[in-house]
Amino acid sequence: AIDRKYVVQMVISRAERMVGAEFHAEWVSREWAPGVVKTRLAFWTYRFDNTATQQTLVRLTALAGVICVAHELVRLWTHCPSKQAVAWRLATPYMLLVTIPSFVLPAVAELYQRPMSFSSWLLWVSANELLMFV
Repeated sequence: AIDRKYVVQMVISRAERMVGAEFHAEWVSREWAPGVVKTRLAFWTYRFDNTATQQTLVRLTALAGVICVAHELVRLWTHCPSKQAVAWRLATPYMLLVTIPSFVLPAVAELYQRPMSFSSWLLWVSANELLMFV
């Protein structure tokens, strides 16, 4: 049932290219014309194999990573009353096995291995972030 606006998005991805379709539906007047719905269809495509685009996306991802790490450090510092408490918190198994690797491993892989496509990078970062919620 459509309450106000309804959007369905379908995304198809193959390697470095994506295509998507957005299906929109909205009541014209649910009370006075319950059988009349205004629809709209939108298509979009995107290519990650363009070098300039890939560099921009990597910079944005790195910026998001820096902001995320800064947030974690500020959160950690505000929750711990002393430097010893910060050191103890950083040495917990969850921090050592999940949180720190989720920030460090994608960057290490990008710097020390063969060039990674942005879609592979995104998949790996997503898998690491998923570990944080398990």
